[in-house]
Amino acid sequence: MKRYLLALSLLVAAGCETQTKYGECYGPANEEDKSDALTYRTSTWNVVIGVIFFETVFAPIEALGWNLKCPTGHKTLTATPDK
Repeated sequence: MKRYLLALSLLVAAGCETQTKYGECYGPANEEDKSDALTYRTSTWNVVIGVIFFETVFAPIEALGWNLKCPTGHKTLTATPDK
């Protein structure tokens, strides 16, 4: 039974969203990979995988620890008026 759970959690983790066309996702475990030039959003798919498969331990760690936030685009610089 443990082998089946391990295989299932590996398959689920393989289905996690790990990157977008703007770059790699990051989470609390690898927050140093975050780029200041990109905007990020929480990956709903990875949160759902983490919640559904919380008993497998591996899937939530992979989905939420390393891939919680994914880039959605480049930040736009806005000019601030001089005061």
